[in-house]
Amino acid sequence: MLDQATASPSGTGDSASSTLQAGSAAKRLAWLDAAKGMGIILVVYGHQLRAQMTSGAIDPSWHAPLQDALIYAFHMPLFFFIAGLTVERTFNKATARQFVTSRLVSLMYPYFLWSLVSLALAMAGHRFVNHQVGVDDVVAIAWRPVFQYWFLYALFVCQMLAFIVGMRHVVLTLITVAALTIPLDARNPVLIESMICFPFFATGILLSRKVIKSADGFAHGQLATCGVVSAAAFVALFFVRSAFHIDHTLFKFALAACGIAAVLALAIVLGGRSRLLVLLGATSMSIFVLHTIVQTAIRSGLNLLPWFNDNIIQLVCCVIGGVAVPIGIQRVLSIVGIGRQLGLSGPNYRRRA
Repeated sequence: MLDQATASPSGTGDSASSTLQAGSAAKRLAWLDAAKGMGIILVVYGHQLRAQMTSGAIDPSWHAPLQDALIYAFHMPLFFFIAGLTVERTFNKATARQFVTSRLVSLMYPYFLWSLVSLALAMAGHRFVNHQVGVDDVVAIAWRPVFQYWFLYALFVCQMLAFIVGMRHVVLTLITVAALTIPLDARNPVLIESMICFPFFATGILLSRKVIKSADGFAHGQLATCGVVSAAAFVALFFVRSAFHIDHTLFKFALAACGIAAVLALAIVLGGRSRLLVLLGATSMSIFVLHTIVQTAIRSGLNLLPWFNDNIIQLVCCVIGGVAVPIGIQRVLSIVGIGRQLGLSGPNYRRRA
């Protein structure tokens, strides 16, 4: 879904095969895939939760608005931070042309391809979607992202901005401070989302060497303590924000940072021991791109079956399907050899002789 745990010299980043084939570098950075695995679960769950909230198909006892607010307080900043952790190494190993080309191929190509596919499916199955779209949305994807694909566009903008300033830490720090302190008066959604998320991406770059080099040096007790303290701080700041209706950018940055720290601490403790999380992280791009399409199909099918028309059953089926089906699709496409042509990165599965 972003720069992978072991980026290739060309900057395309191939986390998948490196993770499952267990190269030494992949082993060392398996915790990055584990962190992305946790993040992508939150993405899939959060999107399904919002879909059912929009349609009214959620029980009040589920406290969906509270869950939604907790998830969206940090789960996308987590991915921008992780991208920042690995992008500088990719930048240093590639020529300028290789770097830009790899970003276009790995981010903008899937953005345009799957935005068009999703819009086409939404228009064809307009009776089954919560948000109606039209031809004007197709025309506007160059400057107005649709659905979850804004992330790919915003990440591309963040990476190009870092590329333009040569990954210079002083300049990145200044831009981050400006983004956190100066109100942004912009109407373009891409620019708004990019500047909101850039501080997390830049912070990942600034801390990348220290975090990646020292991750294996921490004792599990230290990491557990860090994770618990970070999670407690996240919960405390979340309820302070809710109680006092705080909407300041710096406060939201601190809130998200605590959530990110808690996830990373848990991911480092788990390392490569959680094969499922590592697999989910390695396949996060395919899951991210495909999960809403799969979820819509599952919801539509369940709505036709009265005995399965239960809100919790729908939530569970759509979350599990939203994760499992893309993994299966990516595996088949990898075996066939057309996964990358469709903008879907993930583990490289070979045909058995």
